[in-house]
Amino acid sequence: MTYSIWLEPSVADRACLKKIIAKLAKEYGAPVFLPHITVYGGVKTRSLAVEAAQNCKDISRIVVSTKGIRFSDFLWKTLYVEIRNNSTLTAIHKQLGGEIPTKYDFEPHLSLIYKKMPRRVKLELRKKITVNPTLTFDRITVIRSGALVKNWERVFTARLR
Repeated sequence: MTYSIWLEPSVADRACLKKIIAKLAKEYGAPVFLPHITVYGGVKTRSLAVEAAQNCKDISRIVVSTKGIRFSDFLWKTLYVEIRNNSTLTAIHKQLGGEIPTKYDFEPHLSLIYKKMPRRVKLELRKKITVNPTLTFDRITVIRSGALVKNWERVFTARLR
C-alpha cells in the first residue's frame, strides 16, 4: 500500500468529469474513481504524504488548460485528458518532491477510465468525449492507493486558497 497526492477539481468541473468517468465505467465494466491529477505517487507512509500535502494548502486554486483527449496502453492512462503543465503545477510537484524521498515522474493528466481496451475503441471514445478547455482545481488530497481502485481511500483533504 502506498499513498498518492492528488489535486481535485472544483465542484462544477468535478460534476462534469464524474459523469464522464461513471458513464465509461458502466459501459465498459471499469472501476469508478474520483477525477484528479496525481501530483505525487508512491509515497510510503501516510504521515509523510499528509504532512507534504498540508504544506501545499496555502497555494491558490489552480486553473489548467487541457490539450485534448489522449490514450495509451498503460492502464493508469488508458483514456485521459492531457493537461498543459504550468508553473503552479510544477511548483507543487517540486515542493512535494523536496519533502518526499521517492521520485515521481510527473506528467499532468486526468484519467477518464482504467481498463485494458482495444485501440479502435479508445480512438472512437477519443472522438466522442469533450471536456472544457480549462479546469479549476481547488483541493489537495491524500489517497491511500494501490492496485485495486475499489480499495482507494481518501485520508486527507485541504482546500486551496
